[in-house]
Amino acid sequence: MIEPSRTPGRREGRWFVVIGALLLVIALVANPWSLARWFSPDGIISRTSKLLIVVFELACGYSGGWLIVRRRWPVLGRSTIARAYGNIAILFLNTVLLFAVANLVVAWLRPGKKEMQAGYIPVQELLKKDPGLFRRIYPGLSDREIEAREHPPNITAHPTLEFMELPIVSDVYNVGLENMRYTRFVNAANAESKINGSTWVFGGSTTFGHGVADNETIPAFLNILDSPTVYINFGTQAYDQSLEIDKLLLLLKKGYHPSRAIFVDGLNDIAQMNMMNFKPEESPVRLYDAYRYRSNIESVMEPDREFVLRKMPLFDLLFTLVDAAEARRIGPSDPWHEENLDDPTDLYHTNPVLHYEMVSRAGEDYNAAVRNLAAYKSKILRYYEANDVFLAHLASAYGFTYTVYFQPLGDLSPKNPFHRDPVNFRKEPVYIYALELQDTVRAAINAGTLLHYFDISDADRACPDCYVDFTHYGPALCREIARVIAQNERIVRSGKR
Repeated sequence: MIEPSRTPGRREGRWFVVIGALLLVIALVANPWSLARWFSPDGIISRTSKLLIVVFELACGYSGGWLIVRRRWPVLGRSTIARAYGNIAILFLNTVLLFAVANLVVAWLRPGKKEMQAGYIPVQELLKKDPGLFRRIYPGLSDREIEAREHPPNITAHPTLEFMELPIVSDVYNVGLENMRYTRFVNAANAESKINGSTWVFGGSTTFGHGVADNETIPAFLNILDSPTVYINFGTQAYDQSLEIDKLLLLLKKGYHPSRAIFVDGLNDIAQMNMMNFKPEESPVRLYDAYRYRSNIESVMEPDREFVLRKMPLFDLLFTLVDAAEARRIGPSDPWHEENLDDPTDLYHTNPVLHYEMVSRAGEDYNAAVRNLAAYKSKILRYYEANDVFLAHLASAYGFTYTVYFQPLGDLSPKNPFHRDPVNFRKEPVYIYALELQDTVRAAINAGTLLHYFDISDADRACPDCYVDFTHYGPALCREIARVIAQNERIVRSGKR
């Protein structure tokens, strides 16, 4: 039963005035312009946020004025307005309940994405199965020391390179000046005096030394094996050759100058070559940067409405059906097609979400990659050729020399202990894809097409079980690769090659 309204006492009425006045102050202060100035990084808020703020202002202003004038809480009576409000409230509540039930039903009935079992054994799994293996890889180390090596630092954001190594000081990993990894030869005490005129070594996580200590990396062993030369480790986890060149450009822009640059590449370039259908000069793409307007800070603070809706099973199902229909209309991804970023009708511009999903699915479909090997072989050759030509001009302009070493690929090593199925792994499409692209690059190097490239991809034959995981080198393999590079560097300096 709805209680009739009552007249408040004088003291109680004052509180209604105070609360009403407070709501009026909030309505005046919480306006779009002041909130944007206080909380938005660039002083601007979206149209949607501005509309919501104005609605909130009006609600506060109206409520405050009502409380000051009436000096009582609103009480529902038997008026038409009260009945209408009750009906709307019931309708709204039923709608919310229906929507919640629909989402639960979709989530229950819709089959989840099947997680494919990786073709390799994760480190933690193998640590439990075969702890003796890691004692052979890391002779003389305790379990705690082995565990510390298997947990490298994370990468973090960089304003122009997209990401970099997280600067760190620890017993195993130390990263400092210009994001170089320190060794006992080049460290915090002398890095500034050593950086100029030295040999800069670029590469991905294998060069950085994922899984090995500072003095067990390829550049660290190069300093031992070729002591007259100072080698500096600029390797960065997940970097491909294009990003390494960008890192080199940044260092040159800052005024540093090397006598020589060495690149150790192959793994990340091959792994990512089929993930996106951009031109070779724009590949491999930085997956975040290529879609930066969908993942920048403004998008985080003001999430895309579709992104938010996709978190709900019902909307995710609807969007998936729409995407599937659009994907059928467009057809399968063509590996020979390369995005024309100057074309406003290109899918990359018209529907970036669908574009990203299509090419990402293509990047995971190695069966399709094997059917289209010719396209990816052509692409990686054009990619390396373009980088080689650019590096030659850059080296000439800045007065340094350079060499690219095509590295061993752990996923192709037949004795790699991290293979989940060491008998049948050669039949896997991912193996066939990587092998075909590796052989294509090796043939081009042997034919002299890639003038400054040297093939050291068989360096792991002397140490086939020296991997610390599926792709990263242990201390013994780092030393062997450094030995091969040092030997070749001495030949290059002698002018015999």
